[in-house]
Amino acid sequence: MKKKVFEKKVFEKFVFDGAFFVIVFGIFSYGMKVLSGYMKVVQDYTSQLGTVDETGFLSLFGEMSVVSNRAYYLMFFIAPVLIFAAYCIFQGLSFKKDWKYVRWFSVVSLVPFVVFLVMLNDMFSKGWVEVVFFVVFYVAFLLYLKPNFKKLGDRIWDYRNFLKYVAYVVLFALIICCLMMFYVSIKVSLVWILFLVTCLGLILLLSWFKSKLLKS
Repeated sequence: MKKKVFEKKVFEKFVFDGAFFVIVFGIFSYGMKVLSGYMKVVQDYTSQLGTVDETGFLSLFGEMSVVSNRAYYLMFFIAPVLIFAAYCIFQGLSFKKDWKYVRWFSVVSLVPFVVFLVMLNDMFSKGWVEVVFFVVFYVAFLLYLKPNFKKLGDRIWDYRNFLKYVAYVVLFALIICCLMMFYVSIKVSLVWILFLVTCLGLILLLSWFKSKLLKS
């Protein structure tokens, strides 16, 4: 009976995890399509710069700036915000199928998300932003597992929790890498099937790992 309950929980988490990564892939694919369109427009404008007078140059330059700004905000703000919303909903439900918990999950994830945006925009880039992100996401991960601040300091310094966190991050990173390879190879060769199967296997492993974490 316990085994069936556990398998059911793994399957439920797999559905939510799978939905999240499908949404991430959809947002990424659409973003890349729109971005390539913007880049084509910029290239067309660039090719015209040498053939116009000063007034035309200023006009084209202004239009190029508008297109470039749209591309920038799409890739570094709009897409991340949409992914963050999907992360809060589907990953929150994956950890615990309860909307009250999802609200907690969203609040806890907010600080890592802000740091991630800073890291994505490469502000003050000297490597310290990545370290800050790794640390604050570790704290968030601990608060995912136990939604309270009791003995948080002890939990932070427990090496077993840190190893669980590293495994969680590695699994997440491998799935994202697999999705990127799937995207790149889908129009090239049948190797995309291998990446798709690998990605599904990793998502299932992530769901199983979460079930084990929450059970312990």
